[in-house]
Amino acid sequence: MDGPYLIFRTAWVYSLRRDSFVTKVLRWARENETLRIVDDQISNPTWARMLAEITALLIARGGDNFLSWLADRKGLYHLAGSGYASRLEWAKVILDLDPKRCEQTLREIRPASTSEFPTPTRRPLFSVLDCAHFQTTFGLQLPNWKYSLQLALV
Repeated sequence: MDGPYLIFRTAWVYSLRRDSFVTKVLRWARENETLRIVDDQISNPTWARMLAEITALLIARGGDNFLSWLADRKGLYHLAGSGYASRLEWAKVILDLDPKRCEQTLREIRPASTSEFPTPTRRPLFSVLDCAHFQTTFGLQLPNWKYSLQLALV
């Protein structure tokens, strides 16, 4: 590629403003007494707002010579929430942090395997991203996924 650019490869991005794993789990917990969530998929839950904020911070750091600053750092970077979890672990934390927990009808959450939920797209079971290159280059990192989730659900 010519010219300055940043490409961020990210994982398990969620927002409360649109349909996402987080909003689905919250909805399912209000509609069902039992949930089955896969426990063999592992990655970095990443709040969309944190991605937007760190992108804005990078643009601000570039200052008046943004394109020159960017040209010296151009490239592909992994950028995702710090730490990782299985979908089951993530779902349990979502439910624990639910600000409207009293509305949940859920009584049981059970592990399941990915193979029990066939989809047209095959997903990797372990897709944790190592964000060290981004951290080394920019001196920044996204917060731990649990902390970000807590902020998102406040």
